[in-house]
Amino acid sequence: MAVAMFIEMPGVTTDDYDKLNERMGTTRPEDEPEGLVFHVCAKTADGLSICDVWRSQEELEDFLANKLGPVAKELGLPEGPPPRFAEVHHQVNPR
Repeated sequence: MAVAMFIEMPGVTTDDYDKLNERMGTTRPEDEPEGLVFHVCAKTADGLSICDVWRSQEELEDFLANKLGPVAKELGLPEGPPPRFAEVHHQVNPR
């Protein structure tokens, strides 16, 4: 079952985001992690806001624990509030 993740990253800049993706090796669409359906990163007044849709909670948790979390810690990015998760009810894909 698909799951959505919403995460706020106060104090994180777009440069930080770009470095994070470079370090994770996810700078091109073909590099995206297995299970990721949709990703968007938006600038806010105090940092970044990210929304992902994943095929499953398991794939998302694997990515957070084994990819994003360790690299964010390695780069010294500030910890924000924990992500929020929601079961996807309806999804529309671009044509």
